[in-house]
Amino acid sequence: MSTASTTAERHEHSFSIDRGGHKWLVVTVRSRSRSTASAPAYIEGDTITGRLELDIDRPETIKEVDIAVEGALTSVQQQEMVFLSMKHILWNSDGRPTNKFFGKYNWGFTFTLPSQVSVDSTMYKLPPNFSEKPTSTFIDYRLVANVKRGAFKPNRTISQGFVYKPVSVPPPPSTRRQLAYRNASALSLPSEDPEGWNVLQPQSTKGRIYGGNLVEATCTLAIAVPVGLQKRWGLVMIF
Repeated sequence: MSTASTTAERHEHSFSIDRGGHKWLVVTVRSRSRSTASAPAYIEGDTITGRLELDIDRPETIKEVDIAVEGALTSVQQQEMVFLSMKHILWNSDGRPTNKFFGKYNWGFTFTLPSQVSVDSTMYKLPPNFSEKPTSTFIDYRLVANVKRGAFKPNRTISQGFVYKPVSVPPPPSTRRQLAYRNASALSLPSEDPEGWNVLQPQSTKGRIYGGNLVEATCTLAIAVPVGLQKRWGLVMIF
């Protein structure tokens, strides 16, 4: 997966806060999105690399400059639950002789997306974006840049959503199934290859056929495991 992250073509995306036609703050990131016009896109384990630029055209007091990556679950009429929060403080005024800004400033930043997050002391795989009608629940990811300003000045914040997709690598099929695939031979039955099948509980049904004769049929469904397969192993089988 790390190889894919390194070799994938990257496009640059910029979003900004303008003031009077002047780009006061600009955040630029690179992603594996198909075009610069699309939202930034990343997969599990990717690194978000970018820069934050300030171009201040008149002296201004700045207390802190930070950027964060957030993932949140939102349900209608419920408080948003932030399950992923990573923050970098790019600059702050602590111990500085002056915090007056004037001119151009530039900071780089890097975030590595985790594969799992802890929620209520339990580890969960980082979910993909989710937004489907008519559901009232959404999962979204965003980059949030924040500039904390001096007294009586409102902070300036900008947020840009991005697409996240997890990467799942299923385990290989059973030894018997691998041999059958390689030799282009018939698959072993569930009774012969119990490791290669998930056999569900039998289900019975009754009915009348052929002039009212009462019959009962019992069916057992067996699904090949793993349910998700790598391309080289072919299709999921149902018996």
